[in-house]
Amino acid sequence: MTRTSGTSVIAAPCCRAKLATPQYGSINFSAFEDWTDGQTVGSLSPFDGGLRRCTCGSYFLLRQAEKVGYLPRLNPRAPVGWEKRSLLSRILGKSEAEREHIRSIYDTRPETEIAADEALVPPDAARARDTELPSILNSHIQDTDILEVVRRRRWRHLNDSYREVYRLHKKSGAVTYPEFEPTPEQIDNMQQLLLIVERSSSPDWLEVSELHRELGEFDKALACLDHVAAEEQDVASIQRDLITKGLKCPVSYRL
Repeated sequence: MTRTSGTSVIAAPCCRAKLATPQYGSINFSAFEDWTDGQTVGSLSPFDGGLRRCTCGSYFLLRQAEKVGYLPRLNPRAPVGWEKRSLLSRILGKSEAEREHIRSIYDTRPETEIAADEALVPPDAARARDTELPSILNSHIQDTDILEVVRRRRWRHLNDSYREVYRLHKKSGAVTYPEFEPTPEQIDNMQQLLLIVERSSSPDWLEVSELHRELGEFDKALACLDHVAAEEQDVASIQRDLITKGLKCPVSYRL
């Protein structure tokens, strides 16, 4: 299960503005759908590459920010009139343990104390939406790390329309795959992403293989699988089968 244990306070790398982001106590990485292009659907874990928008309008990655503080999680305010209900419970003979349970769920301190703690929490580090990705690319951003995340998210987002077709096709009971023909924008974005990831000292070879396959470059896609780590061979075998069949489409799988 994904749980938060409080709030991390970070300093944005662009202007040092103080921002809030969840501090995770545990993360559940399971999802309803896993796709060969790396997209997950229905996941309880954060899956946006850590791309955030600062209050100054600049974009940054969470890993680029400095953690400067931690605030424990605040319980929700107690419902209005809880004191009277607590008194009534005592009159009716409710146990002290039950009243303590109520206090453990809600923040029953005076309003002034609660408001003082809430005032310490800075604005959220806003998650960049998929609709913002084109404008980020058009801004000619120079940070390669940010550009890689933006192009990867744009790749997956542009594939989402095919996912709808894919689901309907599979829902009909078909064992085949609907035709996938990337648009010029998709092709350009995949090519630009390849230029970035292939320069990495340790590229994700499954991702590189997928990009080549979706571009119809099957020989290059197959060669990439020679570099895939042993623990990823299950997914590599799926990729190899798709290459052998000459399929370019992203595919949903569950292992």
